[in-house]
Amino acid sequence: MRYKAFLSYAHADGAAANKLHRKLERFRIDPAFMGRVTNVGPIPSTLRPVFRDRHDFTAGEQLAAATVEALDQSAALLVVCSSVAATRPAVNEEVRLFKWRHPDRPIIPIIIEGSPPTCFPLALRYEVDRDGHVSDRPITVLAPDTRQSGDGLDLAISKVVARLLGVPPDEVYRRAERDRRRADRIRVLLGTVALSITLAGGFFAWQSHEKQRTLAEIETLVSRYTSISTVRAGEGNARDLKDAITAIAQGSATDDRLKRAMQHLKAGKPELAEPLLQSVAEDKEARVAKDRHDASAAYRHLGAIAGLGDPSRALIAYEKALNLETDDSESLYWTGYLSAILGDNRTSEIALRRLLDVSRARSDERGIFRALLRLGDLSMAAGQHAQALDRYQDALALAQGNDTKSDGAVDMEWARDHSGAVEKIGDVLMAQGGAEAALARYQSSLNDRLRRVEKNKSDAILQRDLAVGFEKVGLAQMTLMSHQEAISAFEAAVTIRKKLIEREPQNTWWLRDLSVGYEKIGDVQKAGGSGVDALSSYRRSLEIRRSLVEKDGANAAWKRDLSFSHNKIGDMHRLEGALDEALNDFRAGLAIRLQLLSEDAQSRERQVDAALSHVRIAEVLKVRSEKALALDSYRSARVLLLTATANSDHRVWKTHLKNIEADIASIEK
Repeated sequence: MRYKAFLSYAHADGAAANKLHRKLERFRIDPAFMGRVTNVGPIPSTLRPVFRDRHDFTAGEQLAAATVEALDQSAALLVVCSSVAATRPAVNEEVRLFKWRHPDRPIIPIIIEGSPPTCFPLALRYEVDRDGHVSDRPITVLAPDTRQSGDGLDLAISKVVARLLGVPPDEVYRRAERDRRRADRIRVLLGTVALSITLAGGFFAWQSHEKQRTLAEIETLVSRYTSISTVRAGEGNARDLKDAITAIAQGSATDDRLKRAMQHLKAGKPELAEPLLQSVAEDKEARVAKDRHDASAAYRHLGAIAGLGDPSRALIAYEKALNLETDDSESLYWTGYLSAILGDNRTSEIALRRLLDVSRARSDERGIFRALLRLGDLSMAAGQHAQALDRYQDALALAQGNDTKSDGAVDMEWARDHSGAVEKIGDVLMAQGGAEAALARYQSSLNDRLRRVEKNKSDAILQRDLAVGFEKVGLAQMTLMSHQEAISAFEAAVTIRKKLIEREPQNTWWLRDLSVGYEKIGDVQKAGGSGVDALSSYRRSLEIRRSLVEKDGANAAWKRDLSFSHNKIGDMHRLEGALDEALNDFRAGLAIRLQLLSEDAQSRERQVDAALSHVRIAEVLKVRSEKALALDSYRSARVLLLTATANSDHRVWKTHLKNIEADIASIEK
């Protein structure tokens, strides 16, 4: 059969199901067992694959055809039992159907919570008759209990494996324990050997002074640029940037272009490194017949650096990498993510769905998580909140199943993803109008981050995560009209930003984050009717952004931020009736955006930015009864948005275009 077993569980028990799934698929079957014929057939060399059903449905819904097919193709049924699972229609239906269609195959319940028999679904507790109906005849159910008060996880897994193989449980457990003790002895021995070699001054390459210095430089650069990657190209993906910088550093010894690129990165000028990396990638592409993988990797590294400044240039690089390696997970992810933020949701979904399929085939849980999270973002952008919630919850279940290592230590990357997924669920609840429920999620995510920071106060990225958590709480409090609580949350974020700047004053992205913090405080003050205070906060944000532009006039991100500050201040002037001042700020913002557009006329993001600045100017001119000038501004905005939305299904941009059309029509009347 296709599957060694089918794992049935309630959606709420996803974390426990993930852990059981990994334990079973990774279980090492003793070679002495392999090939032995038991009452369930010859013993295989592995328990892979175990089918894990991810579908969560409501009462009355039918099992998906793929689920029924998987049940038929499974040699056994494993049921994760809990007080929640006992009430879930999906679990009960899978047990009923398997019992009815395959009465000769084993069904193995596994208790993770609750007490028998109430933790078992009805189809497990009672006989299923020939017609497939659950009868009123109870049966005795024996189940391994994973809890410490029961069998414990290891013994419970051994009992499950024994049932699957058709051998005595104590024999499986005894052999597994023997293997574990042997592995422990080997680890101790290797540790002793490593210590002896270190004490003897072994000449390992990674221990050389020069190698250590290079590694330190790479870590410094990754720390400096991670915030840029986070802002411009998705959270939690510093690994890709580190891979790119490490490859550049390693290649710099033999390629002068990479050497110069590394020097530009150290100088804080990634935009100057881009053309050098482009040259390297094109050279490798020309030799593609010799090594497609090498050429693809070169374009991925180019994409990682290009993404620090402009997502459209990064997307071009990742698409070239994908053309060379069509199933490369990293290229699929970034093509999907960057296409979405540039308004091409159709291409984004194709890439992310492919990533999901590829990752599932490879049992790559990191790839599955990333695909689910970004597919959830696409659902949010399309207003499909229920679908987004399902995807985020599936991503959360993966993170929950991986955020603790086998030795009990916390896996920091998965723990961060866990908090991020909880935060995403909060975003869905906010979009659905449930600000209180969203606040609970945001607070839960924030509490997790507080605990992690308490254990590692020196980690700047964890500190930044914490600031973002406070900002999310502040946004929810602001929506609930709890203005003072919102300001307190935003001020807590600002305090963290200031401390990061004190520790690393040269990190311009910490300064950028601080400017965002002041802007958010201004938003709350504006909503609370404190116009003077709001204007003051917006000006503090503007001054930081102006200083950043003065330091690095070629940085498009700094200039775009500055245009937003002019818009915020202009909005305040307009509210106060100071139309001349508002117009001055809106025109200052437009001038910046038109300059950025002239540098990259194909950028949809820049087209939309310039269009929205034209709209602000038009609205002021309309209030001043300067209808002809207002109409000109609206028409300029329409031209830009028509270009930006061509071949794009970006819902928000199309809404802007629709509103502009209505404004033009009202003036022309």
